[in-house]
Amino acid sequence: MESLPTTVSAKSDRRGRPSKSQNTSKPSLILAFFSCLAWLWPLTFRLWQDAQYRAALNTVLKKNYDQRPKVLTVEDKLLALGCKDLERRIVETGMELAHAKSQVTLN
Repeated sequence: MESLPTTVSAKSDRRGRPSKSQNTSKPSLILAFFSCLAWLWPLTFRLWQDAQYRAALNTVLKKNYDQRPKVLTVEDKLLALGCKDLERRIVETGMELAHAKSQVTLN
């Protein structure tokens, strides 16, 4: 009796050895992984940089907010504009005008 050893051995050879598609999939998976990393790296770096800028701006804004007065008066505004002298002269002129009006009504 003769058996068919070639058919049986061909099936066992296919199972024992990896096929060509399995051999090429490992490098392509590694290449795809590095491709994804290369694509994600600038995005993550940009997000990290934006977070740093936001933190720095938040610090500067908080310092400026803490330094300014909560309620500004007219005197504060005039002082900030450099018009304190002008305000004093306007008040003096108003007082002189009121004094002149009182003088006119008395005479």
